[in-house]
Amino acid sequence: MDDYSQTLGINPNNSDIYTYRGNIYTDMGLHDQALLDYGKAINLNSDDYRAYFNRGNIQAFFGHFDKSIDDYNAAIKINSEVPEVYFSKASLLEKSNKIVEAISNFALFLIHSRNDSNAIDFVKDKIEDLKNLVQ
Repeated sequence: MDDYSQTLGINPNNSDIYTYRGNIYTDMGLHDQALLDYGKAINLNSDDYRAYFNRGNIQAFFGHFDKSIDDYNAAIKINSEVPEVYFSKASLLEKSNKIVEAISNFALFLIHSRNDSNAIDFVKDKIEDLKNLVQ
């Protein structure tokens, strides 16, 4: 943590360091600080899909689902190949009872998934369960 803070003291415009430090704050359960660091990273580099994704996760933690979805959408707009973003977005949509949208995003997770058979099987089962809810 100190190394990241020292680096930012030398180069306060390094968006990657804000993202990395935000990850450390998240791991430490310091979600307010993580949210601030992800926001700083985005302000410095609006093309950092990781910062949007991570901030979306923190927004979801705080129950700010609309802001979380906005961040996930921004991450997808920048890099549409990251399956974890679709999974997180789909899970949040499911919690919000937006079942059809959740199914769609779980399907996008499957399209972009990286051969993780356990995750793929889980999501396939999840899609079938959700389809039963909308029938």
